[in-house]
Amino acid sequence: MVNEITPVGDEVTVHLIIGADQETMEKQVENLSQVQDSFAATSTPFTWEIDASPNFHARSITTRPRLEDHPRSGPRPFPMV
Repeated sequence: MVNEITPVGDEVTVHLIIGADQETMEKQVENLSQVQDSFAATSTPFTWEIDASPNFHARSITTRPRLEDHPRSGPRPFPMV
């Protein structure tokens, strides 16, 4: 979906941060690795991390244009559909 709404010539990255769930950690890593593999065939890099801090309670997806390509624009989230 990100590739479909990214204007031609723009580049974005997707970085997912999720909270740690000890009961399903192995499955989380497996699923996120599969998502990362599926992004490998696109022009959008996907990375992820697990935040194990006790205060983390939500997921966060951030997308931004590469600043060296767009020096006058800052981070801009894509609409979630």
